[in-house]
Amino acid sequence: MLHLLSWIALILLFLSAASIARRWAERREARRPPPGEWIELNGRRLHLRRVGTGSPSIVIESGGGASSAMWWPLQDRLAALSTVVAYDRAGLGWSDPAPLPRTLVDRADELHSLLRCAQVPPPYVLVGLSYGGPLIRLFAARHPDLVAGLVFVDIGHEAVFSEPGALKYVRLSTRIFRVASVLVALGVTRVLRIRGIPTSPTALPYTEVQQRILRSRFPPAHVFRTGADEFASMQGIADAMQGLGRPGMLGSLPVVVLSHGKPFPGPFAVLETNHLRGQQALAALSKNSELVIAKNSSHAIPLEEPQLVLDAIARVVTEARRLRG
Repeated sequence: MLHLLSWIALILLFLSAASIARRWAERREARRPPPGEWIELNGRRLHLRRVGTGSPSIVIESGGGASSAMWWPLQDRLAALSTVVAYDRAGLGWSDPAPLPRTLVDRADELHSLLRCAQVPPPYVLVGLSYGGPLIRLFAARHPDLVAGLVFVDIGHEAVFSEPGALKYVRLSTRIFRVASVLVALGVTRVLRIRGIPTSPTALPYTEVQQRILRSRFPPAHVFRTGADEFASMQGIADAMQGLGRPGMLGSLPVVVLSHGKPFPGPFAVLETNHLRGQQALAALSKNSELVIAKNSSHAIPLEEPQLVLDAIARVVTEARRLRG
């Protein structure tokens, strides 16, 4: 019994020390300037990184629970084409957290407010990966006069996320993010040096400065609470997208849909149900669209086949310019 109590005491001491170290480190990291710029919005700071010049402005929405950092190498290559903006939704990356829960509509409306406050000039070519896809669909429906084109990168679609298997996956992912937030708050991930930076042998490389920035920061607990809330919000995708799936409703708006060619592995396989049907429905929204299968990619197409993404964005920008004369 004494031996057990000693172990419990040691574990509690470790967790206490780790938590104190975590709070000290987070305060130190918070004093560092962000890699982009902070935009004040509703009493909070949202982090935005912009490069390049020209019109239309390319605006990137990241996947669920993810920061804009995975897009930096692609952003830098697109800078020769036009103005390119990637940002962190509230509570992710370098952005301040917002009160939870939030809906898909809340997040789409915040993007509109951010672009206005940051004085990013329209029209916009919106690029959405995964969770970011429903957000740019909502934005385009609510502000059609501001949108010059859309690039959907393996996005979440209501045809998938209305299925029982996918809803079960969403609930499980929500719980995983919540558990992770507790581990981060206790300092465990910092002690174990877990940062969660996406890697792939086919990904475009970060610059040395970008690598140094990513190595110098650990995501705080609110990032994982936000990620949990984003996954939970996908349970309302059918209601949010009501009336937004009519074939041809986008007219001749330039649209490219990128869909993965490698099936989702293991427990993610439930997301294959209706996935291709959903991507085909996206392409049918416009009569000026293209559906491209990324044959060598699973879900992380920007990391696995980045040139496909770059080419898709370039095609939509070029077509948007042609249509606008």
